[in-house]
Amino acid sequence: MRLGGWWRLWIGLSALWVALAVSVAFFVVERPTPEAVAKSVGLWCDLDMPVPPELAGQVLEVPAQLARLADLDGDANAAARKPIVQAVRLTVEALGKV
Repeated sequence: MRLGGWWRLWIGLSALWVALAVSVAFFVVERPTPEAVAKSVGLWCDLDMPVPPELAGQVLEVPAQLARLADLDGDANAAARKPIVQAVRLTVEALGKV
């Protein structure tokens, strides 16, 4: 079977397109590293410092916990607020030790 000029051009351009996509995926796109995750979590939470990777999950939960605390106002909800306040306090103390 003989390939004409257009088919060769099409196959060549397709091979170049695949090579370009593979090179972008493996060499240009930044892979998440613990340092990059720590920096992005710190920036997302408006902290002026990177967050250690082991605390990133806890720090990301803090805004939701603070929103729940705002919803649980009054003396009747004191028991429900206590574990949330303790979780936030432990996260802040862990960040302070870093």
